Amino acid sequence: MKKHLFLIGFMGCGKTHWGKRLAAVLRAPFVDLDEWIEQGEKTSIAELFEREGESGFRQKERTYLRHLADHPPSVVATGGGTPCFGDNLASMQRQGLTVWIDVPFDILLQRLQGTAALRPLLKGADADVLWRLWTERRPYYQRADHTIRFEPEEEARFWEQLCAYACAAQ
Repeated sequence: MKKHLFLIGFMGCGKTHWGKRLAAVLRAPFVDLDEWIEQGEKTSIAELFEREGESGFRQKERTYLRHLADHPPSVVATGGGTPCFGDNLASMQRQGLTVWIDVPFDILLQRLQGTAALRPLLKGADADVLWRLWTERRPYYQRADHTIRFEPEEEARFWEQLCAYACAAQ
């Protein structure tokens, strides 16, 4: 790969799942931005949110995102909010290619049930709160270089499209 391939989308859309799979096929490094932050800060994302609030977490996220410029081209799974803050989306687009994994809300809702302990923004959230957050973030995701709509019955087509966009990053 000649540049990073950033997977963006709402939490639960499969960025990490598909990113790991894609990196293995491409024999490229894989970076989960949230995991990288946790390793660097020696604490969990939930603890960072609790200790520093969302604003403090977003500042750290921005810093780690910028540091990717010093690393070999990788498949990068971003956090769900990463492209929605500051100039993060523009930074990703300068460093590589962005692909939005667009998953229907009902599927996301199903996937996210019971994950509030792992996802600070879901703490105390119901379907209405998730719907608002999902609709607020969509305009940012829509600015990605490419969009792939995930439909469970068309998973093979989704995978083919993702691989095609990855080839564009090479």
